[in-house]
Amino acid sequence: FTSTRDPSLEEVMENIDTPEVGDDVVDYTDQGYTEDKSRKIRISNGISLRDLNSDGIVFAPEIEEDFGRDESTQNYFSNHYEEISKLMDEKKAEEEEDVEEDEDLTEFESAKRKMVDISGGNGGVMKRVLMDGLQTLGSVPEDSTITIHYSLQLEGQDEPFDSSVLRGRPERYKLGDGQVIEGLEVGVRTMKKGEKAQFLIDWMYAYGQFGCPPRIPPRTACMATVELLDFVEEGQAEALLAMDAEERNKKHNYPDTEKVVRIEHNNGNNYVRKEEWKMALKHYDRGIKLLQEVSLANREEEDRRQKILLKLQLNTAHCCLKVKWPKKACIACREALDIEKDNTKALFRFGKAKRMLEDYDSAKDYLIRAQRRAPQDMAVAEELRSLEDQLVRQRNSEKTLCMNMFKNSGDTKRDEVEGEFYITMLEELELFQEQPEQELSLAAQFSAVEMKAVTFAARKLGMEVKVEEDHRGNKKVRVIKGEVEKRA
Repeated sequence: FTSTRDPSLEEVMENIDTPEVGDDVVDYTDQGYTEDKSRKIRISNGISLRDLNSDGIVFAPEIEEDFGRDESTQNYFSNHYEEISKLMDEKKAEEEEDVEEDEDLTEFESAKRKMVDISGGNGGVMKRVLMDGLQTLGSVPEDSTITIHYSLQLEGQDEPFDSSVLRGRPERYKLGDGQVIEGLEVGVRTMKKGEKAQFLIDWMYAYGQFGCPPRIPPRTACMATVELLDFVEEGQAEALLAMDAEERNKKHNYPDTEKVVRIEHNNGNNYVRKEEWKMALKHYDRGIKLLQEVSLANREEEDRRQKILLKLQLNTAHCCLKVKWPKKACIACREALDIEKDNTKALFRFGKAKRMLEDYDSAKDYLIRAQRRAPQDMAVAEELRSLEDQLVRQRNSEKTLCMNMFKNSGDTKRDEVEGEFYITMLEELELFQEQPEQELSLAAQFSAVEMKAVTFAARKLGMEVKVEEDHRGNKKVRVIKGEVEKRA
């Protein structure tokens, strides 16, 4: 969180060869998030809904003796001496401030005297600011995605029972989804970005009447130390997309929709700066969908929409390349080129995506087009040079492979000539592949090994070789496009 200057969006989007940095946040808002399916615990007895609705029920799990014996999970706290020491030092410093307090007060009662009630006057959630945040951005909106570091602790315990700090990665949640306890949501909504605060949460706002045995006893309050690293407002786009497109267009005109799309665009750009590509994609996708389904009143609105769509599609392609999703990147690039035929970034990213898909001919074509548009662009030139080097290495590898395939004697020079023949034939058939003609006639004066090379090269390109003989005994070799693919 405490980093040096963030690069501007232009720097990030232009510097497309920046090394990819993986997400350092555990994202619980991601629908694709799944826990370890191999770690399942069976319940020994059935569950009665009647019991659940009355006094609750105690689960009796069947746990294998070797379950969860992974050292890193069993020694949760022993692997984090430094982090625990830091937390305990902070706690000790707070206790030293209270040396003159009434000795009859408990730890939580003493802390409560320095806090303010943020739960409507019932004392359910008390707050103390430890470090001020950024006032200019305001508090967390109702429907937001938050990124936090937190530690939860019970009274009288030196170590937290739950801590993202000890796990070494901040965590992301969607407010209102019930993923965090109520008191934590109440507290976070009062925070500013960058703020660090302490919350004393009564059992009614924490784990309730029954607690979470054996770790959390019934009716137990807890202390939460929270640092709000970031928040992003989500509600407007989600609310619009929840409507049917026809209903949405009746209630909201283009300027209304554009305002929401710009928020999504900006949120996506913020995630790009932090190199959180998948989160950025989520926001870009929302903006694209809203713009694709919006009704337009005039040409001016159409031009404005296309301009924003172009940026969203280009940014989508950039993020897809970062997360190695070349097919989705191709779709975004194609949409961008439909808007602006010779957009350099679209051509360049299309070429990179095609290369990932091993469609090297298309990749080279798009990269050459991009270079024509921006001959001084070093990134384009470097990608094209890298592709050319890869193709040379591939050809040399094929040549070596064919020499091994066609060798039938100990004559090295002869084997090399046959390998060269295959490469020459492959190049000739590649040229033929680009021509409109469907059939190519070849001279029939081939040796058996050369005929094998012709057949091998043709099949590599999805073609078929046919050898025909007329009534005079003269042979004719024909190479036909697409025959192998059609039969497949």
